[in-house]
Amino acid sequence: LWNIMKRECCNQTMPNVPKIDTVIQVYDEPIMCCFGRRECKFGKSYEHFIDSLFKELGSEEELFVKIISDSNEIRTNSTIVEERFETIKNLFKAKDSTVSIVMNYSIMDKLFDSVECRKAVEIEIKPKQKVLEERNKLTIWHEYNSSNTIQSGELTRALDELLTRMKQKNLTIRITSHTDNDGTEREHFLLSRQRALAIKKYLVSNGANPIHILTEYKGAKDPIASNETEEGRAKNRRSEIEVIK
Repeated sequence: LWNIMKRECCNQTMPNVPKIDTVIQVYDEPIMCCFGRRECKFGKSYEHFIDSLFKELGSEEELFVKIISDSNEIRTNSTIVEERFETIKNLFKAKDSTVSIVMNYSIMDKLFDSVECRKAVEIEIKPKQKVLEERNKLTIWHEYNSSNTIQSGELTRALDELLTRMKQKNLTIRITSHTDNDGTEREHFLLSRQRALAIKKYLVSNGANPIHILTEYKGAKDPIASNETEEGRAKNRRSEIEVIK
């Protein structure tokens, strides 16, 4: 079979073979990346792949996209990872504008060694992240217009672990709650207040000393993402619990 990425076939040189920019029905992998370029190439399985992906994707799930880059690319273009992610995100948003997409990345040496294009994107379906645990900080994401957060097993486990630490070390925490920008300033304040107090109520009802729990209600005043997109608004609907002493 003739390989369009080469100029030789059966030990004979084939003259004036054009290099094709976007290749369909050639590669086995659905999505391919090329050295130093943000654009993707699509394999013969792409249409089936993306249809299957979105059929499997549930309302409480999101796409976890891992971009793999070559260390030599990073030296040439430090933003290549973000550019490729934007390309992939735009592809998926064209299929479903409401889909939640999370990016991760890794860097390899000689990823494209001796080949121009190869599989450099890994995509998984994962449950939507509702809790992020960091050292001395816990971030909780809320559903739209909701303060009823203490339902997830993941969240109750994280809060119970925090509660144990508070009791053992006599810790003081601050709960700061936020909203997106949908609604009025007063509605933002009241909803963020409800969110912070719901978390405080859970902790106190399970043995925490209320004196050691401070609360702050910021409404939509301190976003961490753009409120122009649903993805950004979802990130802003959050409560942050920090150990302060």
